[in-house]
Amino acid sequence: MKFLVSVLLLIASFLILFWWKHAFALPIFCSTRGCVTTIDRNAEKKHQKAFATVTQSSPPTETTILTTLVRRHLILHLPNTQDFSQEAISYRTDILHFTDEAAIKEMGFDSFTEYDNAVTIPFLLQQSYMNEHGFKDPQEAYKNLSKNYHVLSLLFGYTWDSSKGEVVPRI
Repeated sequence: MKFLVSVLLLIASFLILFWWKHAFALPIFCSTRGCVTTIDRNAEKKHQKAFATVTQSSPPTETTILTTLVRRHLILHLPNTQDFSQEAISYRTDILHFTDEAAIKEMGFDSFTEYDNAVTIPFLLQQSYMNEHGFKDPQEAYKNLSKNYHVLSLLFGYTWDSSKGEVVPRI
């Protein structure tokens, strides 16, 4: 009888775990400003795969996707950042010439707002940070930015290397 109850509890635990994992975002990288979650990773994978299909290139590696997510998290959570919403719209329409929502949907985004929040605004914040601190390339900027934030990896196979400003496989 105890064995049967244990097996039922184990099965119930697994079902609850799978439901929870599917319904909620599990954190994968955390800083003092919040966490990057599995939902963020899945969305980024979808967008990167769609972009690779549209441009007929190979999709990025898991390490590249995770680096993008952590860097975006760091740049979006800088203190006292100004609102770049209007600049994002101007940049997207005047510089990138993205005015057709069908082109955005081909890359896996549902709307211009989603695209701006995921791509354009982080890019503009990155450029602003680089200009403000006199960095020549994004790698330098993220190395410097990493010095100010501790990033904890909750993925067993990866870690955040603050000396490089990128996600690296854990050895």
